[in-house]
Amino acid sequence: DINDPALRARMVDQTPENPHRLEVLCGERGILRTDAFRALRWVSDPAPAPLVDVLRVHEYWYLHKLMESVKELSSASAYQKQPFDRGDTKVTRESWDAALRACGCVLEAVDLVCNEQVRNAFCAVRPPGHHLGPAGATDKQDLD
Repeated sequence: DINDPALRARMVDQTPENPHRLEVLCGERGILRTDAFRALRWVSDPAPAPLVDVLRVHEYWYLHKLMESVKELSSASAYQKQPFDRGDTKVTRESWDAALRACGCVLEAVDLVCNEQVRNAFCAVRPPGHHLGPAGATDKQDLD
């Protein structure tokens, strides 16, 4: 439960980034919950993206490597992380689902905008490996 102070403290201790950034935006008292944004449509539990859509931007062998890495953690604690790719991305047993749902959220938002059901959309997602290229971590030289 995100409102558990002990859980938040463990997340802060174990994460190089600040997990509170989503709370500041979307939490119970987050800025997007204020009266100014009262009319927002919230999608709290997006459907996972179909693998075929993820394969449009990532190589299959790389996704398979990620799935296997996450599978190794299936009986681990929710807080246990292991390095993935070049080590700068850490995965947990929930990383595959988090990545698919983040992708699914963005796909749904794009569909809603393109079908003129909404004027714009904002997705508060940051899936594991969000800086990755089609086959893993990218450096500037990978893009040249």
